[in-house]
Amino acid sequence: MSETEVLLIAAKNGDRRALSKLLTCLEEGEESPVPAGSGDSIGVTGPPGVGKSTLIGRMVDIWLARGESVAVLAVDPSSPRSGGALLGDRMRMMSADSSDSFFVRSLATRNHPGGLMDCLSPMVDCLAECGWSRILIETVGAGQAEIRVVAFAGRILLVDGPDRGDVIQAEKAGIIELADLIAINKSDLPNAARAADSIRSALSVGELERNPEVMLVSAHDGSGIEQLVDAIDASGLLQEASIMRLQVRVVELADGILRYGRDGKFTDDIAPVLREALHRHTGKRWTVEEVPGGDGAPSLVEVAEAERDAAAAATRAHPLVRAALDTFPEAELIEDGGASSQRREIPWSRKA
Repeated sequence: MSETEVLLIAAKNGDRRALSKLLTCLEEGEESPVPAGSGDSIGVTGPPGVGKSTLIGRMVDIWLARGESVAVLAVDPSSPRSGGALLGDRMRMMSADSSDSFFVRSLATRNHPGGLMDCLSPMVDCLAECGWSRILIETVGAGQAEIRVVAFAGRILLVDGPDRGDVIQAEKAGIIELADLIAINKSDLPNAARAADSIRSALSVGELERNPEVMLVSAHDGSGIEQLVDAIDASGLLQEASIMRLQVRVVELADGILRYGRDGKFTDDIAPVLREALHRHTGKRWTVEEVPGGDGAPSLVEVAEAERDAAAAATRAHPLVRAALDTFPEAELIEDGGASSQRREIPWSRKA
């Protein structure tokens, strides 16, 4: 048994020192004892100075009060000379740091692009395996390299401030187009509402399938924080429901085991999302595995589409309808209820 496997067993039993050592081993390049892609996380990014760490501290307090366990991987800028980091993010989360259900690990950028090193993914996997229900990755600050957070996090929260310059920077970097939620922090200061309206206006002229919700919050007085946490949790539930309906073709479903196929147009790794959802709803650990080739029972959306097509075919076959279509060849059969009767599914795949 390898050192990382021994440390993982101890960490799963609540040994925080073993967990810290395990993450250090991963940071130094050792192989992860957990299958890749088994964890899900929330990426928090935004310009320096907008209050990301303080906001995370507020959100952590709410999650802890709700009985969740929260782990934060906080990336701090490192000195170009010594390579060390000030660990300022940890200091801004001190209010939550005393809880046994809260864990924070500070990571120096060490000249990695955007401060996001490859060891983040196995760290997230190990934290999920140890039972942490909310895992957050805080980046250094918005810039072109910050879009790398998409490779590590299932959901992206962009934090911005009331200064119009910060909004322009986010637009230039392209991160605004990848965010699932946007929080304008320091809403107690002037121009916060204007900044939110500016971002909504910028999003409205784009061609995104879905525009992220823009919310006003204040880490200073706590306003809007609980609503933001609810929106983050809801985005996860919406993501899970849409993935299960749209993508999953069940091959095998047994006690604690889900094997599934998918249409080839979907390429994102959805196993971590499914694994976390099943664990949360059943209270047990699941083995979730994708079967190459896309075989399996039709997805729920495919079933619904087949039922709708069958109903339309039966309607066309009715003698009265057939007679009407024969009399008026250019007539079309329109489903009663219009577009609103059809549920719009979100692919939740940035590669689809």
